[in-house]
Amino acid sequence: MILLDAFEHLKAIPSQSESDSEESSPQPSTVTTRTSSSDSPPPYSRPVTPGQQHTSSASRSQAHRDIEANLSDGNHGRLRKRRGKWAKKVSTITLVSLIIVTAWRFVILEQWEHHVGEFWSSSTRNPFKEHKHHNGSLPPTKPHYPIGFPGDASETEKELSTLRSFCVARASWSPTTRHPKDAVPFHSSSTSLHLPLDASSFFLLSRVPHASGKLQILQTSAPNENPRVFLMARHIGQKALEPLSVCLMEKLPGVVGVGIFTDEHPKHDESLDFDITLLLPNSLSANSPYNLETDLPKFSHKLDANIPWGSVHLKSKGMPISGDIQARDVTIHTSHASVHGDIKASGLVSISTTHSPIDVNITLESHRSYFSSLDISNTDSTINANVALTTTSLIGGRYEVKVKGPNTTLDMNFPSAPASSVLNLESITSEQPSYIVLPPQYEGDFTLMSLGGDPPIVSPRKGSAERLVKSVTSQSQSVIVRGRISPTGNEDLEGSVSVTTSRVGNTLVV
Repeated sequence: MILLDAFEHLKAIPSQSESDSEESSPQPSTVTTRTSSSDSPPPYSRPVTPGQQHTSSASRSQAHRDIEANLSDGNHGRLRKRRGKWAKKVSTITLVSLIIVTAWRFVILEQWEHHVGEFWSSSTRNPFKEHKHHNGSLPPTKPHYPIGFPGDASETEKELSTLRSFCVARASWSPTTRHPKDAVPFHSSSTSLHLPLDASSFFLLSRVPHASGKLQILQTSAPNENPRVFLMARHIGQKALEPLSVCLMEKLPGVVGVGIFTDEHPKHDESLDFDITLLLPNSLSANSPYNLETDLPKFSHKLDANIPWGSVHLKSKGMPISGDIQARDVTIHTSHASVHGDIKASGLVSISTTHSPIDVNITLESHRSYFSSLDISNTDSTINANVALTTTSLIGGRYEVKVKGPNTTLDMNFPSAPASSVLNLESITSEQPSYIVLPPQYEGDFTLMSLGGDPPIVSPRKGSAERLVKSVTSQSQSVIVRGRISPTGNEDLEGSVSVTTSRVGNTLVV
């Protein structure tokens, strides 16, 4: 009995120990040694105690929360990186756009701003005011001729529209005539416009980009026939005349003209060649002369001798201007083309060109005490002018002559002048010699200057040495010769002559 009780007692001790162990450690860790994958059943087949099931659920929940937290942190990080990349892209695009806009503003629009600045800086926006290139050469006393044209470079669509708005009648072209047997086959069309007989001023202008031609002015034998303008256009293609329009224009009553235009955006951009003839009646007189102004780039001009004019202003480019002109005021402006002819004027004569000769005979007539003026300028060519000074009275007369010629040879002769007349002459040339012959009647001072060239030469005429007094002054880089021509010894002389050359000498015949 005693042994049985002891055995029962020993048997109960481990059970109690196991019970205590379970109570003290509710989550036992069991280490199982696996020798192979087949020794242990798959995880879903293992028996799970209630305590173990609860522990596993809690662990999985905690693990899910940790994973979700990690995923959330990762998503936020990637989102921040993505936003940073987009911010860099946007800032880069903005910076590049600003650079492009700035470059476009200062490079592309620079020429446009220059034209707009010239347009707004002009004295008026009316295109029928004095041309801005005339302002420097025409004195303020010039009779106002109210037709002026904008320059080619600064002309805007608004100014062209203003010019077109003066059209009062459009001309229609004749049927096109073919000329297939010429060396260069072409087509021709013609039209004409009648001008009012009581008009006082005529103007002719062309605003066709690729046009050239010639202008001729003639007189009819009929005394009371209306002035007419005849045009003939030569062209290659059949459709060259489609964008072209010729119209009669009227600025003011009595101020009429003819304009040649193209559409604002022509479909066909072909070269055109025009013959323009202005036919005037022979009833013109010096008491009621016409005024004439042209603005015809790449058009040659030729004027007839028997037409008296009030004022004549001729403007071209790249084509010569010639003829016999008798008017109160004459201005001739062209470039890369010659100017030659006979001109008689009582007010102003202004002649300018470049890279081509000027060869003119000018009669400058002075009225009372007013100055008659002559301005001549050329570049890289020659000036050959024979200038006769006359007056409506027997004596007197006042004349002002200015010559400017960079790299230009000057040969100017004054064959005669009225007694007691006053001549003010200023000549500035360079690189080429200057030769000037004063009229025998000249009285006054003279100054010759040579900058870096041969000394100036004063050459007296035969029998005039006794009326010449001169002095010579030499400086480091220039030689100046001053003198006075006074047959009576009068100290109060008004005449003055100033001749300056650079890197070459000059000669004055007195």
